[in-house]
Amino acid sequence: EGYTNREPPSSKEAQACLRTCVALQIEEEMQGRKDEVHMEKLRMQLEQVAKKVTLAINERYIRPTLRKCGNRECLLPNETRPDQYHRWLSGGTLRFCSSECHSAFEHYANTNNFLGYDSLCSGGPLSDNLVMRCLLFLPERPFWFRIARTCRRNWKLVSQHRSSVRFPGVITPNPLAKSKMPQLGFKSVDPMVMMKLLERSPSLLHLDFGDCTVVDDKVIWQIGKSCPNLLTLSLRGCPSITDFALEDLAACVLLERLDLSFCSHISDEGLLGLSNALSNLRLLSLAHCPDVTEAGIEAVAAGCRRLMYVDISFCKRISDRGLKALIRNCSELRYLNVRGASNLSTAQLERAQKQIPEVVGLSWQEIVPADPTAKGFD
Repeated sequence: EGYTNREPPSSKEAQACLRTCVALQIEEEMQGRKDEVHMEKLRMQLEQVAKKVTLAINERYIRPTLRKCGNRECLLPNETRPDQYHRWLSGGTLRFCSSECHSAFEHYANTNNFLGYDSLCSGGPLSDNLVMRCLLFLPERPFWFRIARTCRRNWKLVSQHRSSVRFPGVITPNPLAKSKMPQLGFKSVDPMVMMKLLERSPSLLHLDFGDCTVVDDKVIWQIGKSCPNLLTLSLRGCPSITDFALEDLAACVLLERLDLSFCSHISDEGLLGLSNALSNLRLLSLAHCPDVTEAGIEAVAAGCRRLMYVDISFCKRISDRGLKALIRNCSELRYLNVRGASNLSTAQLERAQKQIPEVVGLSWQEIVPADPTAKGFD
């Protein structure tokens, strides 16, 4: 893109600088393509350009702004060197006339926060606190994600201060769909990518892994390590979660809402370690967890006494003893789902209906559809 004007055009330093530019241009042009004939043509053209070292300054650069040193405190009228001292930024490239200017700019960039390294704000650089106060006026979804894609600094700010993340689950195209529009499938995020994102987001309050089948115990370990202030966690439809993951999840002592529905490998052992730490838990869903018995429910009732919402639907191994423990210990319980819990007696369910404001799934409350073949059906 340019030549140097620091030395006389006939000097060896100027010729060496020009050859470096030529080599860089050839490397960029031929990256990933092996065409010897094209390379030879390029060399011939560049040899002709080399004879025109004495071009006017305005003709030596495609972008005249690259002639100026990126260090604003530089008072020397020297032109920049296109073969060194350059840096990629959010708005393009900055070049420097010497290693001293480059070092001075690096020091300034590391000790001062400003919105993009190439910001030309007349009032000076914007602080992180001021940028975050501006972001708080926008809804976190979807604007924060869009702003984070503008530059690295905004991405870092959003990662550090975002409060909620939802990881999409696996979406497969329906082969029986009658729509003529092409249906696209979607694969879930890789667990390693999830762990890196969680590591950089210490302010998370709400996490949703619904139907994300690739979530395993390692991801839950990262949650317990990096998200101490977590309030809501949904692991619905994550079959790879085991009791070991619940032990790591006990580090999130502020957790208030936990959804473990359709986690088929969860058992009483995991609930025992979890209930001892989550005393602030208000919502717990254990729907379709076949290995949960009354022992796990008793442990939850003894440790999580502030529960208001409990879902034990289709947990067929829970008996009356577990339901009694919930009623006895959880005085704030307002909602209970017992649909499909076939091991509970009718008498105990009637007692629960009298003490809990809303009990869902009682067999005598279910609406039975009429039989069209019955006599007298109109």
